[in-house]
Amino acid sequence: MKKSSLRTVKEKNRRLILRALLTEGGLSRIELAKQTGLSPSTITALVGELLAEGVVQESGLRAATAGRSRAGLTICPDYGRVVVVDIGRSHAVLYLYDMALQCVFRTVLPDHGGDGNELLTSISDAIFQGFSMEELHAGKMKSIGLLFQDDTEISEFRVMYSTGYTAATISLREALFTQFKVPIVEEYSRVYTVSRALAEAGKSVGSNYAHIDLGDRAVVQIVQKEQPVALRSEGQADITGLLLPEGGSLLELAQNFEVAPPAQQAAALKNTQSPVSCFTVRLSNVARLLCSLFVIEKLYLSGPAAASPAFMRGVVQKLKSPEMRPVVLNPDPVHTPAFMATDLRQSLLCSTDA
Repeated sequence: MKKSSLRTVKEKNRRLILRALLTEGGLSRIELAKQTGLSPSTITALVGELLAEGVVQESGLRAATAGRSRAGLTICPDYGRVVVVDIGRSHAVLYLYDMALQCVFRTVLPDHGGDGNELLTSISDAIFQGFSMEELHAGKMKSIGLLFQDDTEISEFRVMYSTGYTAATISLREALFTQFKVPIVEEYSRVYTVSRALAEAGKSVGSNYAHIDLGDRAVVQIVQKEQPVALRSEGQADITGLLLPEGGSLLELAQNFEVAPPAQQAAALKNTQSPVSCFTVRLSNVARLLCSLFVIEKLYLSGPAAASPAFMRGVVQKLKSPEMRPVVLNPDPVHTPAFMATDLRQSLLCSTDA
């Protein structure tokens, strides 16, 4: 067998071990062999390498059969840290997580006012505050995650980059990679909050669905065969103008409906000229259009406006039809940075390039 083939097999086996430890820490070598299907000798050799590299550590003794004890293995917290920056329209918070997913550093960044250059400077300053120069040179910072809130667009944060000879406008992601040379991941908060809400509710996302985030803006995402469809802006499309062509705030509409007496709510839904009724009709039309263009098994609705129960009951009532099964989600975004840190760690330790 060629050396390249042997290396590929070895990397695959390492990933099997690491995935098992990420799923359930404290496993012994014997348990790893059972879970991964690898031979005890292969486990012993690869675990020895991972221990030497500081990726895993022995976490103590566990009871074993035949009265023997065995050392449990876990991911070593000190192997490195991942950075997550939670970015809103004017605010941002930077977190550092170790490999045990413990938050070891947190700082609120100065108001950036939506300016990419100011945000880049704040992130860089915070990283130098959270890491010593020795740690950075030793590669302790493994990756950076940029988590954009629903009131932002990734494309908004551009950075003026100059080499001294030429200048160009580049993305925040490109600017951070140029400076720190670590993998940079960009994602929207709604991706994590929705997926976590589905998991916590015990529901299957399915391979074909539409998700509409109802906040200050209404944004739609389409997934086909478990893959997001490339829409107009970073895999999503802003449909606010279709739902509120006359302008106004969707969130304000939902909140006003929520505080109205039940009799007024019922009247507003029956009155075809009321703002709420017009919105639900337009949303129903958009949903039907999506069903005609894509295979839609379920329609998920989430966002700040979806947190208004009475408003969403009226919306869902209008949306119900044989081809649509609307599901309202109310995910909690508080732990979203930790969710992203989990994915960064998984990618770092178990990707095909690891």
